Amino acid sequence: MEIAPVDKTELNEYGLLELPFVISDPENTRYVVKFAQFAYIKDDSVTGFIVFHDRQRQLIIHYLAFDNNVSVSKAEEFIKEFCSQKEVYAITYDCNVACKAFENLGFSTELGLQYMEISHLPDFKLSYGFEYVPILTAKIPSKISALYNKCFSADDGKETMEEFVRDPFSQTGTTFILRSGGKDLGFWVDVTYFEDLCFDLWIGIVPEQRRKGHGSHLMEYALNRAREKGCTRAGLLVNPANESAVKFYEHTGFQKKWGRVHFQND
Repeated sequence: MEIAPVDKTELNEYGLLELPFVISDPENTRYVVKFAQFAYIKDDSVTGFIVFHDRQRQLIIHYLAFDNNVSVSKAEEFIKEFCSQKEVYAITYDCNVACKAFENLGFSTELGLQYMEISHLPDFKLSYGFEYVPILTAKIPSKISALYNKCFSADDGKETMEEFVRDPFSQTGTTFILRSGGKDLGFWVDVTYFEDLCFDLWIGIVPEQRRKGHGSHLMEYALNRAREKGCTRAGLLVNPANESAVKFYEHTGFQKKWGRVHFQND
C-alpha cells in the first residue's frame, strides 16, 4: 500500500473525507488542516485515510483508519514501512483494524477520549423549577469563566472560553447557567455538528452542589432545547478513566460508539 495526497477541497468542514470507514470525529483533524498532510492509503483502490505531520525523525499521525476489508497483517505492513526509522506518536480508534495493528507491532498504548452518543433524542419531562439563564456567545468569557474555574478546579477559564468563542462552531450551539435562589449551580455549553448532532463540550456543577441531580436536570433541559432546534441525536467525549462521569452519561442514555487510542513506539 502507498499514500496519495488528498486535495484539501475534498475535506468536509471537520477535516475528514466522506468515506464509509472514516470515523466521524469532529474534534480532531479540523484543528490541523492548515499544517498537516492528508492522504489516501491506496492499494488497487482506496484502503485507508491518514493525516500526519512529518518532522524528519519524528512522525505525528493525527488520524489513521483503514477500510474494514483490510486485514490486520496488511495494516501492520503499511504501518511498519510508513513509520520506519521514526519516533512515532499516533492516534487511531478502537473500532478500526489500525488499533490491532499498532498493538501487534509492540507500540505502547494509552486510551484516549471515548465518544458516547444518544442516537435518538427523547422528550425529557421537566418539572424542576430551576432557572436556566441563556448566555450569548460573545458574553461567554465574561459570564462563564469564573464558574468554569470553580466547577473544574481550574484557573484557565477565561483563556479557554476566549479560545472557544473564536471557534466558528461556537455560533452553532447554546450556553446556559443553571441557577436557583440567585445562586449559580452549574453551566452547560454545546455546539451543533453534522447539522443534527448536539455535541456537549462542557457540563459543570459546582462542587458543593453535586450529587443532588442538578447535572441531570441541566442536561435534560439542554437536550430538550437541542431537540426543539432540530437536533436528532447528542454526543460527547469523555475520559474513560472518569468512571463516575461515564456512569452519569450512561444513566442519561448515552452509549459508547468509539474511543481514541494513542500509540507511541519505544
